[in-house]
Amino acid sequence: MPTGRARNVSLPIQDWANEMEQALERFFGNPLSVLQPSREGGNFTACLDVAETEKEYHVHVDLPGVKPEEVKLEIVDDRLTISGKREAETKTEGKNFHRIERSTGEFFRTVMLPQSIDQENISAEFSNGVLNIRLPKSIKNQPKKIEIRSANGQS
Repeated sequence: MPTGRARNVSLPIQDWANEMEQALERFFGNPLSVLQPSREGGNFTACLDVAETEKEYHVHVDLPGVKPEEVKLEIVDDRLTISGKREAETKTEGKNFHRIERSTGEFFRTVMLPQSIDQENISAEFSNGVLNIRLPKSIKNQPKKIEIRSANGQS
């Protein structure tokens, strides 16, 4: 079979596999998956890391050039949404740009968390262009050790 034909045959199969994966993720969800890397109208993507400890999740978002007051954090159910905008430099008088590589625009990231969060104790701190978010796990979902007693009342 010619190489060109095999390549054409595999593309529909790969497209189908990608569609099935996306459909399963929409239906069942994907714990700790990161959705929506950017919103239309901008090409700035806020890169992030998600880590987990026994008691909380840590989310670190790189937001160079973004002012803390331009960032919005929201948690609904078990989804953390981080959104905002990085503005372009507006002072261009007397400047001849030879290269412009820094991206600007709106960003929108959603992180699905696999268990409930203690929403009253979420904290966020902005330092050196990095947003650090601490999301404590809900106490009701923490493992609890249950003591087993014998019938005669001894442990």
